[in-house]
Amino acid sequence: MCRGRGLLTAEGCFHIAIIKASNLKLGVSVRAIFQISLHRKDKVLLEKIRCFFGVGYVSDRKDGAVVYNVSSIKDLQVILDHLENYPLISYK
Repeated sequence: MCRGRGLLTAEGCFHIAIIKASNLKLGVSVRAIFQISLHRKDKVLLEKIRCFFGVGYVSDRKDGAVVYNVSSIKDLQVILDHLENYPLISYK
């Protein structure tokens, strides 16, 4: 059983980011992102999650949060495969 299910259900999400990029023909970049955001005191936990999956990175935000991000399509597949094997038990 995956013990991180509750964490992913409460603090994790997939989203699409649209970023202005003047160097691109359409002027925007579109990215799919998986993210878990926690208080800075929980940075070690996010580092352990990053090590478990072997993809993504952990960064500090100015508001005191830390964020685990996965944004490459190849790396997102690692997260999706895990969730396929260990589905969330949630209404979210």
